Amino acid sequence: MTWVWGVLVAPVAAWTLYGAVAWSRRAWARERLHDVRANATLRRPRGLRRWLSRAGLRSPLAPLGFTAAQAAAALIAFAIVGSDSLLDWTGGLQAGASVVPGPAGVLLGTILLAAPWILGAGVALGPWLGVRGQRRSRVAAVEADLPVTLELLATLSEAGIGFDTAVERVLGSTDSRHPLADELRFLQRDLLAGARRADALARLSERVDVGALTGVTSALIQAEQIGSGISEVLRTQSEDLRQFRRERALAKAEALEVKLVFPLVLCFLPALFVAVVGPSFYQFVQLIDRITRGGTG
Repeated sequence: MTWVWGVLVAPVAAWTLYGAVAWSRRAWARERLHDVRANATLRRPRGLRRWLSRAGLRSPLAPLGFTAAQAAAALIAFAIVGSDSLLDWTGGLQAGASVVPGPAGVLLGTILLAAPWILGAGVALGPWLGVRGQRRSRVAAVEADLPVTLELLATLSEAGIGFDTAVERVLGSTDSRHPLADELRFLQRDLLAGARRADALARLSERVDVGALTGVTSALIQAEQIGSGISEVLRTQSEDLRQFRRERALAKAEALEVKLVFPLVLCFLPALFVAVVGPSFYQFVQLIDRITRGGTG
């Protein structure tokens, strides 16, 4: 059965990989031509490259790597679903689960019957889930670093330092492994390449796609257009972000009591019931046993 799945899926996977390689080569050629005509930092990625870019995967070969990983994961998933040994193993477990009486046995047998499909779906979605998780961690890191960075920029701007110089000094004192620092370096490159500050900030917002940073860049672009002070905008935005994080933390703390109900009911209360009622029930069983033995004797 496994070789049948291999014969059916292998041509599809090979064709998909071939198409990914051809597409990547054409994209690479277009990028090389664009690098000759314009600065590379002013490009706007689209489609799959844009989605991977927002997760921090900005290598020219990132779409090819993701497509190849997705094709390999799909091939492995099909092999898992069509594996005879796995089907025999789950079939044996399902036969054992039929011994369990009542709805629990039926539910367990259904889960075991669908286990190969569940495992195959998990393997097939592995690359997509990995990129999505990396995107979430990147968004969380940007939201965590943004208030402190804005306060530093506001302090430097209030001291009479220009925005570009303030960004350079903040980058000099920030760990390069932080996602926000990488994005500010791209901003700095756009400014050095001759882009207007409003355009560079708009590209920063589009590249990162985080709500908090989008609000900050919109306020800075508006301040740039009307000619107001950037230091006041930065200070106001940092205070608003800290207030928003404080309110969100309070909302999570208030919702914690409701979320603890289910773990308490499912895990803590049964154990407490056994610990409290268990000794009394055991003594009651011993008493019944002695009465029964005394009556029979």
